Amino acid sequence: MHAAAKEFGLTRAYKYQITRQLGQGTFGSVFSARVYLEGEKRQYIRVAVKRVKWKPTSGVHVTTLREISHLQQLVHPCIVRLLGVHTTETSIDLLLERCEEDLYDFMMRQRKLSTHDDYDWDAYHVDVRRIGTQLASALAYCHSRGIIHRDVKPSNVLLKNVMSVRLADFGAASPVDTTHMEFSGECTTRWYRSPESLLGERLLTPAIDAWALGIVIMEMMMMYPPLPGTSDAEQTALTLEFSGYPTDDTWPRGVELLLEYVRKNGVLKRPPKPVRVLVDDMFDDLAEIAEMLIVANPVQRTTCHQAHQQLCALAAQAR
Repeated sequence: MHAAAKEFGLTRAYKYQITRQLGQGTFGSVFSARVYLEGEKRQYIRVAVKRVKWKPTSGVHVTTLREISHLQQLVHPCIVRLLGVHTTETSIDLLLERCEEDLYDFMMRQRKLSTHDDYDWDAYHVDVRRIGTQLASALAYCHSRGIIHRDVKPSNVLLKNVMSVRLADFGAASPVDTTHMEFSGECTTRWYRSPESLLGERLLTPAIDAWALGIVIMEMMMMYPPLPGTSDAEQTALTLEFSGYPTDDTWPRGVELLLEYVRKNGVLKRPPKPVRVLVDDMFDDLAEIAEMLIVANPVQRTTCHQAHQQLCALAAQAR
């Protein structure tokens, strides 16, 4: 029995029943399910089941093994809990802590509500700060344990109860090893990829998560994605137009990466007009922190740990 299972009342043998599908991903489907303890017929515990198809002939996909391994290691209030793993001849089921919605759905709902004259912007400001603080805490913890998430985006940030964050989907996560580990930046969802990832940097550092955190905070403030590229080439151009093209003074390594990128892919087609990220004045305090996370040079970028401390300080000032 997994360590987290007892916390959720799974103290003895149980069985689970799928009730409905919640979503579909690249490597599997997510379902809502009821868990019945042995001897219980009426009382049950709600969980989420991530079902991944597999064949004995081809084995289990590395992303599934990676996610199971990381979730067993990472125990934090803002990271989704793995309650159990069950294998059949055709699939592997991951029993996970059940959450009500993800950050993407929350933002879409708030965007619709914000069109009403009586929308409570002050309450939304508190929600954005609270979610950003918890997400920064989860990422800082991952980095302290030597893990980089690599796919931070609203749909991977789950919300439970009243604005309680659970970072999920660790299938793309990798260990921190800037000396020996190389990676392909393509794992990360395009809109949240950092400049160094887009330009083809191969060294894996936690700074890619810090960039994505900054973009997610900006997206919450704006209620729509700030850099929605439709291709990798457009995303690279949008991102560099926004963060600033590297120079020998601001980011020497970035100059090397950009020259190599142009040699392989051709000259970047710059956006027809400058990228403008418009944030309401009420979010100035949060925007200042986000701007320190979305610095082009990863060495100069604020870390998730530093961002968490700064967000906690904002919360303390607001009391």
